[in-house]
Amino acid sequence: MKIIRCIAGLIGIFSLLTFPSCHKSDPAVILGNWVTSTDFAGSPRSGAYCFVIGAKAYVGLGYGGPNNIYLPDSYVFDSGNTTWIKIADFPGTLREQSVAFSVNGKGYVGTGYNRELATVQLKDFWEYDPASNQWKQLNDFGGDARYNAVAFDDGTYGYVGTGYNGNFYSDFWQYNPSDDSWKVTTPTPKKREQSMIMTINNKIYLCGGSNNGAPIYDLWQFDPATQLWSNQTPLTTDAQYANFKLAVNRYSGVAFTLDNKGYLATGLGGGVSQTTVYQYDPGALTWTKMTPYEGAARSYSVAFVVGGKAYLTTGQNGTFHFDDMKEFRPLEEYNIND
Repeated sequence: MKIIRCIAGLIGIFSLLTFPSCHKSDPAVILGNWVTSTDFAGSPRSGAYCFVIGAKAYVGLGYGGPNNIYLPDSYVFDSGNTTWIKIADFPGTLREQSVAFSVNGKGYVGTGYNRELATVQLKDFWEYDPASNQWKQLNDFGGDARYNAVAFDDGTYGYVGTGYNGNFYSDFWQYNPSDDSWKVTTPTPKKREQSMIMTINNKIYLCGGSNNGAPIYDLWQFDPATQLWSNQTPLTTDAQYANFKLAVNRYSGVAFTLDNKGYLATGLGGGVSQTTVYQYDPGALTWTKMTPYEGAARSYSVAFVVGGKAYLTTGQNGTFHFDDMKEFRPLEEYNIND
């Protein structure tokens, strides 16, 4: 099961935090090390899509480049040799802040935003087949056109929900690739946009985001077997609530899963680009602060896990766009030299 999500202030002076060199058994040690990896092959951008098929990640579209334009190109990252290769350009309307997921060896991209159109929000959907390196237009998304939505898959079906188009949404729609059809499924209890999705132990976790400019402090678990959402938000009296609130106080951030633990990183909090990183362990019900992202603070990035490794790339801070990429190693201590 793969989760994509695949999502500002002025660039200023920022510094990397340093941590004392301690033995890993020392409870004061903050774990997590961000290691420089292969730069994204395309132009710097934000609001790109991202999906994963096997040991390869696919990233494309978005807004940026040298002239701040909508970008048509897409690339595949091979975790075996850490290289990017260009694939077929997207043939549809160019966009940012779309959603993506993959099912049965094919990638799916749709919805999104194009500020140059009379109606900026989109609802068309497309399939990418890596075997033929071709895109194919599908039936439109079943709900209203929107952007800043979220998407995930359960191995058989894709799901798209929440988002914004002048109105905020809480609905979710299930996509069946076998007959190219959409049907409505259980909505989330609260409307939102720019949220984050994690898949852990075959359950989907939705958290964060915003509604009318206000941050949302909650956590909901979706069970594909029952198609129901259950509230996993800790009580305000819970010892973990303070860390939980710090962790989810962001929108347009990224989420990914490694070794049955979820991670939230970057994004916007209080309108300011973030570097904070938190780990969620659903077994222990703990939220743990990790080493902050070691690059520039950013939002509207993408993160993915391939070959058992997590990567974060692209994004923006103010009008500045990024193409650097870092690998996250959650069990290592911070190392300034990598």
